[in-house]
Amino acid sequence: MAILLLFSPEVEPFGPFERLTIWDRVLRSAISMMSAAPRYPEIHVRVSSPNPLTLVAAVRCALRQAHVGREEIWRFSQEAFARKSPRGLRQVCRKWVRIDSREGKSEDSSPN
Repeated sequence: MAILLLFSPEVEPFGPFERLTIWDRVLRSAISMMSAAPRYPEIHVRVSSPNPLTLVAAVRCALRQAHVGREEIWRFSQEAFARKSPRGLRQVCRKWVRIDSREGKSEDSSPN
């Protein structure tokens, strides 16, 4: 699968002080989210609450039930709580485990 990144003419894509336009950032973010599988793809978490802290608690519980080490759970917690926005918390959770939406569909699964 080849992915083409489009940069604006005024941007030096690989310079030491890379300045990206908003579209470059959106593209990079979308590509990284599409290509990154969760760290623990076998763990699925489903939460019906819109509260992102509930999602973090459910992921921590699922990691414990899967016998993931305390250091790894601590690392997840530090990464999740370092994010300031609810969207950031959800992204971290998706980076660690598969998150199932309220409708029962996996947010991580891609249509095949």
